[in-house]
Amino acid sequence: ERAMGGWVTGPAPIVDVARRQPADVKPHGVRIALEDKPNVDVVLGHPGALRRRDGDYLAAALGNSVLGQSTLSSRLGQRLRDQEGLTYGVISRFFGASLIDGPWATSLSVAAINLERAVTIVREEIARLVAEGPRDDE
Repeated sequence: ERAMGGWVTGPAPIVDVARRQPADVKPHGVRIALEDKPNVDVVLGHPGALRRRDGDYLAAALGNSVLGQSTLSSRLGQRLRDQEGLTYGVISRFFGASLIDGPWATSLSVAAINLERAVTIVREEIARLVAEGPRDDE
């Protein structure tokens, strides 16, 4: 109070960064081999065109929460960590959606021998969420 009690707040500035056209990105992968590394770090993503102020942002954020926001309680965490024992941690999230067209990504680390299985499971869980939506208990 003594140091800042006299400050008067004003309206929050609105930062409006121009929308970009969605990139015509074909699915592709980049692999960087590191010798003698038993684990691999995996990132699967999508360029995205979603911002926090968009009408469907909250639905997308809820879907992401169900899918992978938490290693311990999300579908990806339950399947990859608890059921399959393939990773200690997996997470998905939107990046920078407050100001820009936020890309979405999920990331995890797995033993190199389990790479293809883990990626398949991530894709299965994404497809299942899109097809079925969240359950009532989620």
